[in-house]
Amino acid sequence: MKTFLLWIVRNYKYVFWGIMGVILGTCFVKMWKYGDVFSKEYIVSYVSNDVLSSRLWQEILSYRLKRLTVLMIFMLTPLKKLYAYWLCLFNGFSIGLCVTKAITYNGAKGILMVLVWLFPHYILYIMTALLMCHYFLNGIDTTRRTVIVVGMSLLLTLIGTFTESYVNPDIMKSFLNKFCNII
Repeated sequence: MKTFLLWIVRNYKYVFWGIMGVILGTCFVKMWKYGDVFSKEYIVSYVSNDVLSSRLWQEILSYRLKRLTVLMIFMLTPLKKLYAYWLCLFNGFSIGLCVTKAITYNGAKGILMVLVWLFPHYILYIMTALLMCHYFLNGIDTTRRTVIVVGMSLLLTLIGTFTESYVNPDIMKSFLNKFCNII
């Protein structure tokens, strides 16, 4: 665990690309007025009981497994370091975009709304990406360890998709009801 944390500290370049992504996402929203993700209508439809959680889970599972597959494929190529930078930049861009739109629609509560929106599933997705990048960027040891890392990543992704589909909408509904008076 200590070596994993040291690896994160030593690889400050990934943090830099993540921060650059946040800045680019914010600028993108401000310049082109992109998206209505945090509009009241979208939020209400997301947390409403009209959406079947099992159908939502299938869609999320399909999307996340595709992203995990792409991550695994790139981690096996010589482009793994470049892809890790791209992943940081893209995710930072997405967060910058979401935070800016949330603040646009909901003021200062928007920042907290984004954190609640991403909890708890994004913790699992971040752990998956960090685990894969740490393992593959430091060199593949053995087939057994590779199977264990890929298996753990798959398990974390499955748990993340389940919580994104079944747990997060209830957390979001409760948050919106208590703090934002939206629902």
